[in-house]
Amino acid sequence: MSDPTNDPRLPPEQQAIRAKCFHPTGIFVEFKQEEIEQSIPERFEKIVRQHPKRIAVKTHHHSLTYDELNKAANRIARAILARVGEGQEPVALLFEHGASIVAATLGILKAGKIYVSLDPAFPQTRAGRMLEDSQAKLLLRTSRYGLKSFQVESFSVFLLPWKSKPKNSR
Repeated sequence: MSDPTNDPRLPPEQQAIRAKCFHPTGIFVEFKQEEIEQSIPERFEKIVRQHPKRIAVKTHHHSLTYDELNKAANRIARAILARVGEGQEPVALLFEHGASIVAATLGILKAGKIYVSLDPAFPQTRAGRMLEDSQAKLLLRTSRYGLKSFQVESFSVFLLPWKSKPKNSR
């Protein structure tokens, strides 16, 4: 079908959504049912297998291929499982935006956990309340952030040293 926005089989609401959801190439990309039903980690693993050497995350300071990102996420997932075991409890993140938060988020999802993202720019009282309300038992952070303000006794802190290659070292 040349114009997926005019598919007569779809209700007008779906046609309107499709009119706004085009791939940058100008082609509507429709996912197969089995792709829709995959978890984020399963979908990511598929992309890793297809394009291991392509750039997955690029920031001002780092560049990671899908394979490098996958390996970092797997290390984080194993570390989380070693600390808190199986289950779907929340795990909090305290990271600035960048490659490390992408790896940590994927690691949390691969471990079967729920992630709670705390922005370092949040006021300390807000971040502390979010931590307490989420009932997270584990907080992942980079060494950059101290925890003097977070006085929640029921969680443990796991320091993630971020060791990725600067993008200009490739």
